[in-house]
Amino acid sequence: MVYLAGLLPEPGKSLFDITPAPVVEAITETVQDGRIPVMSDEIIDAGFGEHGLTPEDRTWLRARGVGQPIGTYQDPAPADLSAVERLPRTYIACAGDPGDPPGLPGHDMITLNAGHWPMINAPAELARVLDKVARS
Repeated sequence: MVYLAGLLPEPGKSLFDITPAPVVEAITETVQDGRIPVMSDEIIDAGFGEHGLTPEDRTWLRARGVGQPIGTYQDPAPADLSAVERLPRTYIACAGDPGDPPGLPGHDMITLNAGHWPMINAPAELARVLDKVARS
C-alpha cells in the first residue's frame, strides 16, 4: 500500500471527521454536482506550501484534472483496518508540503524533493520511487 502526500485513514472516521471545521466548510462550499472541483490558484497557494506548480503546470492540471467525488471526504473508513495494517505500507511525503510528515509506525517513509503534486512537477522521480517500492 502506498500513500502519496495524503491523510491516512482512521478507523470509522471520514476525512471530514479529521479535518478542521473551517476547511470542511470551505471545501463543501465549492462542491458542484457531487464533486470538489480542481482547486483555484488561491487555494493551491494558501494550502499547499511550496507546491512548485508553475503557471504552465496549473494550465496542464486544469486541462486534465477532474473533480474529486465528495464521498471520498464524507464516507468513513472501515472501523477495522487490520487488513491494511498487515500489508507492507509506504508513505511518500513531499518536502514542499506544509508541516512535518506524519510519524507512522509500520510504514516505510520516503520524502520526495517536490511539492504536493509530484506527478506534475517531478514525474520521473515519483515513477522511480514507485518502481523501487513495487520491486521491494
